[in-house]
Amino acid sequence: MLSTNVHELVLMKPLMFSRLDLSSDTVHAELLREELSKFSEFFTAVTGKILWSVQKTWVKRILTGESFALIAPTGVGKSTLLQVYSLYTAFKGKPAIYIVPTKYLANQVLKVLNDLNPGGVQVRDSGAIKSCENPSGKRVDVITHAFLHRNKNLFEGVRYYLAVIDDFDALLKSSSLMNAILSLVGISEEPIRTAQKLVLAKRELLYYRYSGNTDKINEILRNINELELSLGKSLNYVGVGQVLIASATGRGKGERVKILRELLGFEVGSITDYLRNIVEVAEPITSVGLEELLKKLHRGTLLFVSKDMGMEKAREIASSLASSGLRVLVAGSRRAMDRLRENKVDVLVGVSSYYGILTRGLDEPLHIYNTVFYGIPKFKLDLDSTLLNPLTLVKLIKELPSYGYLPREGDKQLVNKVSSLRPGALKVLTHGLRGFIQLDGYLRDLSVEVLEARDRLREAINEILSRNSGKIVLSSFIISEEGRGRAAVLIPDVMTYLQASGRCSRLYGGHMTLGLSVILYEDEDLLKIFQRKLRYVLPSYTPLRLREVDLGEVIEKQKLSRSDYVSESVLDKIKSLLIVVESPTKARTIAKMFGTPGKRFVGSYVAYETVIAYDGKIFLATIAPSMGHVLDLVNDDGLHGVSLSGSSVTPVYATLKRCVNCGHQFTEELQACPKCGSIRLRDSRKILEALKKIAREVDEVYIATDPDDEGEKIAYDLYTVLSSVNSRIRRIEFHEITKHAVLKALDNPRDIDLLKVSAQIVRRVDDRLVGFEISKMLQEDLGKRWLGGGRVQTPVLRWVIERYNEYEKGRGYLIKAYLPNGLRIDYFLESREDALKLRDEVIESGVTIRILETFEKEVNPPPPYTTDTLLTDVVRELRVSPTQAMRIAQDLFESGHITYHRTDSTHVSGLGIEIAREYVEGSGLTEIFNPRTWGGEGTHECIRPTKPADSIDEDEFFMSNLTYLHKRVYQMIFRRFIASQLKPSRMLYGRVEAYLGGKRVELELPLKILKEGFTKVYFTRTYEDLAGTEVVRYVPTKVDVIKASKTPLLTSAEIVRMMRERGIGRPSTYAKAIENNLRHGYVILSKKRQYLIPTKTGIEVLKYIQERCGVLTSVEFTRYLESLIEGVRAGRVSLKTALTYLLSEVVVLRTSREVLKIRAEHSEMPVVEDLALQEEIKY
Repeated sequence: MLSTNVHELVLMKPLMFSRLDLSSDTVHAELLREELSKFSEFFTAVTGKILWSVQKTWVKRILTGESFALIAPTGVGKSTLLQVYSLYTAFKGKPAIYIVPTKYLANQVLKVLNDLNPGGVQVRDSGAIKSCENPSGKRVDVITHAFLHRNKNLFEGVRYYLAVIDDFDALLKSSSLMNAILSLVGISEEPIRTAQKLVLAKRELLYYRYSGNTDKINEILRNINELELSLGKSLNYVGVGQVLIASATGRGKGERVKILRELLGFEVGSITDYLRNIVEVAEPITSVGLEELLKKLHRGTLLFVSKDMGMEKAREIASSLASSGLRVLVAGSRRAMDRLRENKVDVLVGVSSYYGILTRGLDEPLHIYNTVFYGIPKFKLDLDSTLLNPLTLVKLIKELPSYGYLPREGDKQLVNKVSSLRPGALKVLTHGLRGFIQLDGYLRDLSVEVLEARDRLREAINEILSRNSGKIVLSSFIISEEGRGRAAVLIPDVMTYLQASGRCSRLYGGHMTLGLSVILYEDEDLLKIFQRKLRYVLPSYTPLRLREVDLGEVIEKQKLSRSDYVSESVLDKIKSLLIVVESPTKARTIAKMFGTPGKRFVGSYVAYETVIAYDGKIFLATIAPSMGHVLDLVNDDGLHGVSLSGSSVTPVYATLKRCVNCGHQFTEELQACPKCGSIRLRDSRKILEALKKIAREVDEVYIATDPDDEGEKIAYDLYTVLSSVNSRIRRIEFHEITKHAVLKALDNPRDIDLLKVSAQIVRRVDDRLVGFEISKMLQEDLGKRWLGGGRVQTPVLRWVIERYNEYEKGRGYLIKAYLPNGLRIDYFLESREDALKLRDEVIESGVTIRILETFEKEVNPPPPYTTDTLLTDVVRELRVSPTQAMRIAQDLFESGHITYHRTDSTHVSGLGIEIAREYVEGSGLTEIFNPRTWGGEGTHECIRPTKPADSIDEDEFFMSNLTYLHKRVYQMIFRRFIASQLKPSRMLYGRVEAYLGGKRVELELPLKILKEGFTKVYFTRTYEDLAGTEVVRYVPTKVDVIKASKTPLLTSAEIVRMMRERGIGRPSTYAKAIENNLRHGYVILSKKRQYLIPTKTGIEVLKYIQERCGVLTSVEFTRYLESLIEGVRAGRVSLKTALTYLLSEVVVLRTSREVLKIRAEHSEMPVVEDLALQEEIKY
């Protein structure tokens, strides 16, 4: 939906996209509506019901013939839909097969199919298939995996148009079973073998990318290209049937998943049972009798014995419980569930394993009321095996010092080396350490260091265990002594707990049943780790003690939730969504918050599928990236892409093309890059086609691009394209990529803000008109095709050149005396001889500091970071470019670690204050906590962390594409934010004079912290050796003489600060203005200090621009443009007025250029100052 307060934009819509042919969308939509209507009538005829919203979403996809997995909680209508679709397919004369894991489920499906059969469809069980009873084309065959496995010969040459698979994990257990199922839909062994080779080649490529063997990499790439071509030829997609998977719990990993991806074009994910209605309890295992507890609970309990205790322990417990009169059965097979359904047992016993019989695929809302965990679900790993994981080694090196371990020099180097590895390289190293592959080069050398560190740490751990009661508690696991010199690593298994406990709270009749889950824990330290990990995925987890729970009341509520009592149905709240974000990283980050996402491939385009469940709502979400901008101004229409027709001024847009080889972007319909000639191009048209395909299927589209003008314009562009296939489009925004922020955004969709879109159009048109016009003048008049100019980059170039001129005028020599206390005293002299003489004096006589006076001062903490202050500090401290600094901040934002990084606000939200409070209280700093909002609430918040963690989680860090620079920037942001929420510090300052030989320098120095405040976490250098003294003489550790100037050159950090102070540009353009000058070769960076130095070309270009168009590129005029854009954003200036004004600037540029040419040809004409000329022309 669009706000209509700026009518120009609505009128602009068809013109913006005149080059995008959307006529086919109407045809596709009509065909889909017709087919959907036919199926809906069939569905209602056989079931007596109408399709739910979520079922319609699946049907739209199913009817295209696409193979995919229906990812959703059990109970939302997947099975009914697939059973009806099987009949629908067969009714049209196309045989279908339905494959389930057990005979019990096969009988259930057969009964439903026979009940729903409209007539004329043959429904066959395994017996009928074996006897080969006159198979009809109109048939649905129902079999188990085991039947197919044992009777492959019965299906030789048999071809099905549809295969429905009820349990995805069973499909993956056996290559032969998977191949048999694929052959049923027409995929022969040849393409399967090719797909296997392709998967292995891609895995091999991953390894060799980190080996440095370029020849081998090129060889593998050629092999991959050949295999992909071969697969395309051998796989007749027209003749391949449809595969639909109904599993909701499997974790799609491993080689077979990749093979299916290559053959069928999708990758199965899983969902986590976040949708739950459970009373959760944690109780010490010694404080309650298991038999006594179970007898107090309602019949229908799953008892999970911790896997480390083993099945033998489970049988022992079951035997003991049975002897007390409880009806107990060890769940060794799925038949045990039949006994529970028949009310013949009260308790089923198994081990707490993610793939256990009781953990997965069990949906019995009327028979399972409770889950009890005997011991915390955990992994128990051998220490020696665990030490072969480089990540574990790094954790131990960092955490064991708290137990007295002294890291060796080799340990510190190893941490740095492992930390610098990319996830792929880390995976290769781990495989090499475990003997799966042979390592070469750098990784082979690193593996030797890892093994040496393993031996050191194993020895240290054994020593610590011997003096620490056989137990070491670390942040994410516990090391426990096992005896006979062996030790084990205990790691809480929270995903198994989530999956297993979810069995007692299911969707039934549109409602969540009430469950009770009890953990009987054996180790309080392990419980704390378990709870901390669980709260990352289930923030609401706060277990009660048994004494706080009225079991009788719980049982009554459990019964009520399983009765015919009717409240608002959850099914009414289920809908399908397409959420469009800008980058694949952001899409992946959001999708992973809600389980392991599935991957959907639309050609080469990848989207992520997951289920978002909260507050009784369920969203079947596809999260897809737009890959940034999808449209841009054309070059060949009107004036640089702005069409002039009568009194109308209309920007004309087309899809954006990007060169894979050089990164150049353009809008022309070309077959090769106009810059480098490469034919490897990516057209956003393909992205838009993929997004339209998905948007056509879903209930609603939410556009979640960045929360600024640029993001609003991308949202508008996407709206204009996607609205042709889906009219329900809303805008959502979040200022941080966290679960809380995403859910809040989903609850608060809004219309697209056309005023923001207008402002961004004005900014882009200005960049294009002024930039292209100045660039054209530079290229033609100076004869260099690569030259370019712009309104914002030109003032920056002017500042650099002006500062360089001042630097040259003030050249001389700087004496730098380094004192033992860390203080550096500088003194400038113009003469080299005088400087060398003073240096010798300082070396001989030292530096004397005299305290003139001391005084106390209350020092306030700095405010949280904004874009300009963050860039300033990062560029200065880490010696990176502003562009790289912005890229690092962008990565941290998209991976969910910090709030939005393009902001000029220091405001801290209530959530931000709570994050600070949690960290401060956990760190024992409550006494100095001083929460501040730092100004009123605006559009954006400050740049702050999204979690109360002073460092990025090690596991998350190593398995991401983040680097150590990302980690350092995060720590800078975190320290500054926490400091901003602490009290001021009371400090002692001193006004001192320092004598270098005969030269005097006066300074004000912080001497001592009298009362700690924010300085507890934010480093402030003090010179305590000077406190309480009158005169101190130092012998310098070093005295240097360097070439310098009274006026230093500018750095990128100072440019950013100047842009902010002088109102030039926006947070999103600070880095770009500097980068453009560097890219055009107008300035260069000095090697050591990263100073900005103008080149001859830069000086020549600035002179030309000042002579020809100095007014339009002045600081004052650029600042005026910002106010014009702000006027558009506020609705005070119309889009048409602003665009007309920008066009007048181009007229000024062109006219003044022609006048200057005439002057040059007629030298007798009087000279008029450029400023006056332009003002006259403008008038």
